Amino acid sequence: RTLVGTGIVASVMGIPPFFESSFRSLFSEAQFGFCDGLRALAVLWVCSYHACLIAPMSNPILSTVQQQARLSLSIPLAGSAGVDMFFVLSGFLIGSSLHSELVRTGHVRYGAFLCRRFFRIAPAIYSTLLITILVSAAMGKVQYCPSPTWWQNLFLVNNHLKGPEPNFCLVQTWSIAVEFQQYLATPLLFCLASAMARVGWAWNTSTARCALLLCVVGWAACCGCRLSHLLSAPFNALVPDSDLYLRTQYRCAPYLAGLFAGIASARQRKQAAAGALPALFRAALSCSAAAVVAYAALCGIDNPKPWWLSSDGVITTPLIVYGTFARPLFGASLAYMIYLCASGSAPRLAWVLGWPVWRPIARLSYSMYLLQAVSGADLLAPARDAILTAFGNDSVPLLVLAMYMWVALYNLGSVPLAFLSYMLVERPGMRLGQYLLQLRCCSLGSPATQKQDCRDDSEANPRDLEANDVNDDMEEASTSADVSVLESSLPEDCDGPVTSDVDASLEGGRSK
Repeated sequence: RTLVGTGIVASVMGIPPFFESSFRSLFSEAQFGFCDGLRALAVLWVCSYHACLIAPMSNPILSTVQQQARLSLSIPLAGSAGVDMFFVLSGFLIGSSLHSELVRTGHVRYGAFLCRRFFRIAPAIYSTLLITILVSAAMGKVQYCPSPTWWQNLFLVNNHLKGPEPNFCLVQTWSIAVEFQQYLATPLLFCLASAMARVGWAWNTSTARCALLLCVVGWAACCGCRLSHLLSAPFNALVPDSDLYLRTQYRCAPYLAGLFAGIASARQRKQAAAGALPALFRAALSCSAAAVVAYAALCGIDNPKPWWLSSDGVITTPLIVYGTFARPLFGASLAYMIYLCASGSAPRLAWVLGWPVWRPIARLSYSMYLLQAVSGADLLAPARDAILTAFGNDSVPLLVLAMYMWVALYNLGSVPLAFLSYMLVERPGMRLGQYLLQLRCCSLGSPATQKQDCRDDSEANPRDLEANDVNDDMEEASTSADVSVLESSLPEDCDGPVTSDVDASLEGGRSK
């Protein structure tokens, strides 16, 4: 009914047929509907946090208000955890998709996987860079883009490399860089798991079990890297540590937790819930996970220096322990809740997160994340000044109210540009990636018996194309109409799988 209604709306609004499928996809239901709710909450949370960060630009006293009224503003001020939510979602969707592909075909197509990821992420980043330059020039603002190190954004390495001066050009894309670097390593993890399974075939070890083990080892290694950094890096406990916040080796634990949840839920669906956890143990884990997520929402995990552990700038053992495990445990807790939703063990939570109202926000989340600075910091600057100075500086409750009004406007203001980017950049970019994969199928001339595997690269694994994420993770990458258009533009004999050098090493990793 929703799709029929959106089709009627598209016809009334006079949307061209070329964009009609993109418009309808805003309201389409994904395979894992609960991911839409989590994705929408994540982007709204992150944008709310950024709105709080730039609020003092209009009224400097708001910096003091945010400290005095921390409890009243706790949820938006804790919004940096939304990035970890995106990492967990991406890991879950990628893990579920690659496990399903491995079971179905016996291998993972590394080249096709990276092609889908690149055309999912890069077009929106490049268009955002252009829009940022044009808007800054038109408004006469300081030109942060292009900066001397702007090329780092184009190659998605801006979270690691540092130039002689800070890189403020598309500063929010650091998380996209972290996510893409994790994408590069994920098929290699499955390749290593396959090799381990071949070595341990006598113990009935499958590739999936080895991949789960590697996820646990990687999660623990991330905690070890964080601990080593906190013990060795001399920094003041009240000043955020950018390396711990930005670099992949310190931020990969939530992604690996999501990857574990994706593989585990896919295995459970294949094995008809064999080996489910005991009810009492599952209840204890659920309560613990809910407590950790609730703490992150109220107290925040934006840095290893929580207000209740502050010690006048001195590094203490509680601070080190907190800084080591706060983000990894939050990622693991959220991943477990996602696993419960995917396995049918938390139907009420999955139902709430699957409400149709979340779907448009979830589809636009990637563009909202990228374009929030253009809309919020630049285009909405006059409205921000008016709202945040309207109540004076004497009443803290009124200033808190003004902050929430600004947060709401910041989120709503990012929607129009995000909608245009989604329609004109994101969807066409994904279709271009699918088309190139189909052309490669033709050039390979693979056997006709592998024709369905070839088409899987463009029309299967649609939720794999969702992994965005900032962010992301987005909507189903193609509809049946889109696929038919792609196929009609290609020769009749275009078939065969898109393979890579990794395929041969993965083929032997299926369960013996």
